Amino acid sequence: ESIAEDVKNSIIKNLRFFENLSKEEIYNHRKGKFLNILDTAPETASIVSDLIIALAVWLAVFWDIKAFFTSNSITKNNFTKSPPSFTLDNYKEVLFEAGLGQAFLNTIAVALPATLIPLIICSFFAYSLTWMNFFGRDILLATIIASLVVPLQMSLIPILTIYNDLGALFNIEAKSFPGIWMAHTGFGLASTTFLLWNFLKTLPSEMIEAARVDGATHYDTFIKIVVPLSIPSFASIFILQFLWVWNDLLVGLVFLDKHPSEIILTAKLKELLGSRGENWEILTTGAFVSVSYTHLTLPTSDLV
Repeated sequence: ESIAEDVKNSIIKNLRFFENLSKEEIYNHRKGKFLNILDTAPETASIVSDLIIALAVWLAVFWDIKAFFTSNSITKNNFTKSPPSFTLDNYKEVLFEAGLGQAFLNTIAVALPATLIPLIICSFFAYSLTWMNFFGRDILLATIIASLVVPLQMSLIPILTIYNDLGALFNIEAKSFPGIWMAHTGFGLASTTFLLWNFLKTLPSEMIEAARVDGATHYDTFIKIVVPLSIPSFASIFILQFLWVWNDLLVGLVFLDKHPSEIILTAKLKELLGSRGENWEILTTGAFVSVSYTHLTLPTSDLV
């Protein structure tokens, strides 16, 4: 009864409010409410889309929970006759017997340096293209932008040929971790430089000029002013480059051998697909191991 009374009082209050208004005032009142809804619509749509994306990503992760069960218990019982048996044997087999654990460590050894090296080089490069005046700066920038359209696949064989020649000259093995670090660095230079340049040019020029007036060198300006202000962009580019290297298969197959001490995670999963194609629980476990590291260590990678 109290709820009904409150609703009744609210309706009477609204009716009395509109009785004292003219038609033009009622129209403006409704128009204002409609405009408020339109103003909040983009924010609401953004929140809803983010929730849908997050739900889709984590549904895929939760689907991999079947990797904790044996294949026979699910195939025979089909979740109806009796509960499937919980086990960690799939992970033991994948990580220790199938060699995915060593491939996981190899991928970390490839991804971290192949992400940090281009980020460090391109940060200095982007600063020079933004705040330093030298001959041919615009031509160099145009060349970098133009190189973005060159497919990676076109340069794989020529670069590998150069690596082999250099390896034979200095009596070192071309297919090695330093080789793939340099390969990923070369492939990521153009995009990383372009992204950093786009961010650095938005920094206030008055701040850079004030540092020069105070006698700061370009190195001091970069280390003490530009780097602290550019941490968000560095973090975003680090995530993009890391995910690119982590999920790479082609470059890893070309610049590394397939023996256990060098094979990367994606190449090992490809091998498991051929040798364990019928053991879906093993493939699911391997896929979950591959994506779990990025989901746990890079929480913002889902949105990127």
